[in-house]
Amino acid sequence: MASATPSEIVDSELRCSICLDTFVCPSTLSCGHSFCLWCLKAAWKTASSFSCPQCRATFPVRPQLRKNVALANLAEQLRVGDRMAAAVVCDICGDGLTPAVKTCLRCEMSYCFSHFRPHLKNPRLRDHAVVDPTASLDERICPNHKKELEFYCTVDSSLVCSTCTIAGKHTWHKVLTLKDEHKTRKKRIEEETRAVEEKRKKAEESVKRMEAARKEEQEKVPKGICTRTCHFTGRHHDPLP
Repeated sequence: MASATPSEIVDSELRCSICLDTFVCPSTLSCGHSFCLWCLKAAWKTASSFSCPQCRATFPVRPQLRKNVALANLAEQLRVGDRMAAAVVCDICGDGLTPAVKTCLRCEMSYCFSHFRPHLKNPRLRDHAVVDPTASLDERICPNHKKELEFYCTVDSSLVCSTCTIAGKHTWHKVLTLKDEHKTRKKRIEEETRAVEEKRKKAEESVKRMEAARKEEQEKVPKGICTRTCHFTGRHHDPLP
């Protein structure tokens, strides 16, 4: 398996593991993991105890969430680069100026409205997978089947196309749409947060019961009676005056 390129590593490090998108107002916890500030707030919305959604490190009090300026600047640079890449021009016009309206994943070309018309009228082209204009075709199409990567394989933890699900090594694997995978991850984090909260409440209740039992035992001891035992004789001391 080919190793990730430096740009791919940087891109992955600038993505929130909750929303799976580039950081928006990132906040870094004391454990070192970062998330979108709003994603953290949503995950902790109903919690009275708090833990890292990634490593499960717990915090005695709610962490004060602050914007990680350096990380936010890097994420913004990445978004600017994405927007520049999104300014895709028509490959057929060749003037480098005419904006594209669609990119065909099968043809691996981008078209302006005029040159995209055949894909709408020609029956042989209608089944081509087309997406909004993009210059990052390698990130959007399956290298084996030249189709859009629109599913997430839960077995291999990878993005796959529709053909991958019925042919090749992903056959019979459980797959989810990218939207459903996002919902699944968000739900799992919410459930784990609730589980941590329930454990905290049970621990607090246990401490309260122990404290109540201790007080009850203290109240049973008659006042003015010394409960200390002599180290040498093994007898109780005389009553206190």
